Formats: sequence, structure tokens, C-alpha cells
Amino acid sequence: RRGIKMLKNELGSSSHKYFMGIATVAAALLLFAGGAQANLLTNGDFDADDTSGGDLGCPSGWVCPGGNVFTVNQATSGNPNGVAAADSGSNSILTFGTNVAQQDLVASEGDTWVANGVAQNFSADAFSAGDLLIQILFLEADGITPAGPSGGNFADGLNRFSSNSVDNTSPLDTWVAMGVGTAPAPEGTAIARIVALSLNLVGGAGQFDTFSADFTPIP
Repeated sequence: RRGIKMLKNELGSSSHKYFMGIATVAAALLLFAGGAQANLLTNGDFDADDTSGGDLGCPSGWVCPGGNVFTVNQATSGNPNGVAAADSGSNSILTFGTNVAQQDLVASEGDTWVANGVAQNFSADAFSAGDLLIQILFLEADGITPAGPSGGNFADGLNRFSSNSVDNTSPLDTWVAMGVGTAPAPEGTAIARIVALSLNLVGGAGQFDTFSADFTPIP
């Protein structure tokens, strides 16, 4: 019996080490995958709101200071010209003129941020001029003052970083990927503001979907 007990203990110890090794590897893989795919935005796909009854206003988790930003679903939208099917899920957001949907995230100077999303110029309600783009703005803790040595102004490449844009020359009826690839936060940063921006749209509406944002901390 003593021999059997010792054998069981040895087998138990070996099994424990084996499964602990698997667990360690699995945890490392999950950590890597999470870091590669993390999305710090709330409701980045705009699907948190129930649009079964028709169009809604600014999406949950976002702020739309100027209005004229709507959460829409192709199946239920009341837009006279219709809207494009969402890139992911059921909802996207529709914008007119110059407007923003924005979300503030906690940030620190020295962190490097990225943001991604898609936008579309829908042919049935196409805009003839203007741009759709993503911006990352870095601000101080008051949420008003631009961060960094910019004299209190936003400056491209310092505290304002913009993606490629979708404009009237972009393919119609196509979700076009946009991204801010590298945005280092300047001194004084406390907030990273992720912005879906429609700029000077003429003659129609623009649509956004599938937003994400993440950062790499300062080493």
C-alpha cells in the first residue's frame, strides 16, 4: 500500500506540473491575444442600442456635441434614402455635415495609441464633398486643454492624429478601413479622445462602424 501511495503521489505531482505547464502556456497565449485585439472603447460596434423601433440618436457610451449623429439599422431606418448594412452586427452610425461622435479614455503621457474603424459613402445617400475620418486627440485632465507644448491649441502630430479619410472619390457602397497607426501621447496627457468625424459633408450622409482603440504603455 505504501508503494501504491508513493506512486500515486509521484503521478499526482507529475500531472500537476504537466497541467500547470499547460495552464501557464494557455495564459500567456490569452494575454498575447488580448493585447493584440484589445478594444478599450465602450460600444465600439454601436450595437448596444436597440434599433428595432427605428433610428436613435448618439450611440450609448459616446458623446455627440453637435447632434446630427444617429444610430441606424438598415432594416428599420427611417432615413428617406436608406442606409447601408452594418459592417458588423446590426447597427452603424450616420452623420451629416460637420459632426462628431467621441469617447474619452484614460491616458498617460508616453503611451502610444492606435484607433481603427470603417466608414462608407452609401450611393443612395452619397455626399459629393467632405471627409470621414478618425482622430485621436490628447487632452489634459480638464478635458478641454490640449496636451503638450502647443500653446493651448491642437497641432497635428503632437496632440492631434488623424487617419486616412473616406471622401467622394472613395469607392461607393464599400466599407473602407481607416486607422491611426501610431499616436504617442505628449506631456500632460490625461485623456485620449477617440473621434469619429464627418467634416464638411455636402449633399448626403456618411456612415461609421466597427471602432476600436488601444494603447501600448510607456516601457
